[in-house]
Formats: sequence, C-alpha cells, structure tokens
Amino acid sequence: ADTLFSALCHPSLSVSGQSGLHELCRQARDGELLLSDSMPWKDGRFYLPKPCVSSEGRREVPAGQRKAIKKLAWIPVDTFARFSGSLRGGEPFDAGSVNAVFGVSSETAKVRIVPGDDSEPYQIGLFSFSDASGLWFIAGCASEEQGKQLQTLIEYLGISGIGGEVSSGYGKFGVEDVIYLNEPFDEVTAWLMNALTRSDTDRYLLLSASLPSEEELETLLQTAEYQLIKRSGFVRSDSYAAEARKKQSQIFLAAGSVLDSRFGSRLYEVGEAGRHPVYRFSGPIMLGVEL
Repeated sequence: ADTLFSALCHPSLSVSGQSGLHELCRQARDGELLLSDSMPWKDGRFYLPKPCVSSEGRREVPAGQRKAIKKLAWIPVDTFARFSGSLRGGEPFDAGSVNAVFGVSSETAKVRIVPGDDSEPYQIGLFSFSDASGLWFIAGCASEEQGKQLQTLIEYLGISGIGGEVSSGYGKFGVEDVIYLNEPFDEVTAWLMNALTRSDTDRYLLLSASLPSEEELETLLQTAEYQLIKRSGFVRSDSYAAEARKKQSQIFLAAGSVLDSRFGSRLYEVGEAGRHPVYRFSGPIMLGVEL
C-alpha cells in the first residue's frame, strides 16, 4: 500500500501540480484515502492474505495437508468462511483445492554503465502473470469525486509503470475493471462490503502493510497475531537531491496480521535532508472477520 501511494504521487504532481499533490497527502493523512496492498486474482476469483492465526481445534490432520496449509499464502474470498471455520474446530480446510499459480518468476541480467569506471552487471527479478490473472486492491475514498480522481491517477500510473526498473519499461499495467463495493452484486462483493464495515467482531484482518501510532501499537500488540515487514527504499525524485537518497526504514505490520480493533491512518515523514518532504503511507484497510 505504501509503495502504491508513493507511486501515485508522481502522476498527481504531473496532472494537478503541487496543489493536487498536497491534497492527495492531506487525504491520506486525514484517513480520507485508504489503500490495501495489492493481492492476486485468477479466473475472476479474488484472493486474500492468509491470516496469521493458529488453529483452536485439535483435530488430527494428515502431514501432507498440514504442509499444504503452512505453504498456503492466499485464500479465495469465497472460501474464507470455510477456512475460518476450520480454525475453530470445523472440517479441515483443503488447501490443495485453492492453491493457485498466478504466474512465473524469472531473472534477467542488466548492466549498469558507470562513466569512467568498469560496467557493473546485476540481476533483477521479474514476474510475469499468466492469462486471466493479475493484481487487485481495495481503495477507500471519502467521496465519489475523489474516487474518480483516484481512477485517473491509476490509469496514468499504468502508463508510466510501478516498481523497480520502470525506466527500462517494466511495471506497466492496464485496469481490467473497477468494482464498487458499496454496490455489491454477488456473494463475494456482499461479503467484502460487510467485512469492511462491520464492527460487531473482535478480530480484524489487516490488508495493508501499515504502522499504528505508538499509543495504538502498545495496546494492539498485546493481543495481536502478526508478522512484520521492513519498509525502506530510495526517493525517486530529481528535485529532492542531486543523487539517490535512501528513505528512513520502518518496521510495519504485514498484511495478514490479525488484531482486536481497527487503527487510524498515518503519513510518516521518512526523508533526510532533501529539498521537499518525503512521506510513507499508512492508511490501513481491515476486514472484520470471524477467526
């Protein structure tokens, strides 16, 4: 989610200038813009990160099935109720039936040309999605107009690309469809809308790599089941400094973490001695779930 937000700042500046960029940052800071991490989809089926929870049941499960559950990273939305039921002692979840292949990983060699010095070869990792597969994410907007503006920025971002090596032509994408979850049309969209808005549960599945405030964190971690992820990287801005500068690193809660309550949005200042502020986004999207 923080990578996506940072990438959106570039088309925002190009399309709307400084005022548009400042407005995007204000929306993020005030919780008017929320973003999930990107998650895979395949053949029209949407997947969620496997929750970081342990089973309450003591049912004997064959070793092969236990290994399949352990390796499983993504769970289809339409099977989430069965998965959560298995954690509470219900029928074992058949991980093999939902373990999808979304594409193929590979590596390619590149050469960094350094004037007056030896060239430096290096490897980059690539991922190619298979047919009828891709990434999806959830965006929360405060108004319909804001949602339209966000769609425009995402379309511009698809042209320029996101991620590493965009200067080499990688990271370009097209928008397959836009689904309005406040207008659900089937069981999956109805389940997602209910989970996004419900407040009658004591477990919330985090869909965005994000970091609560110190005050919130102290309380949340007492009962949370979570994984951590390091967020770092370089500032991609010619106006920030003459040379590439690193952002300050932070440790975020990873998507898939399970907490007992929702927490608020933050926009962290992570720049160091540059010509303009550099922010890292933390606007969590969470699902109220039974686990």
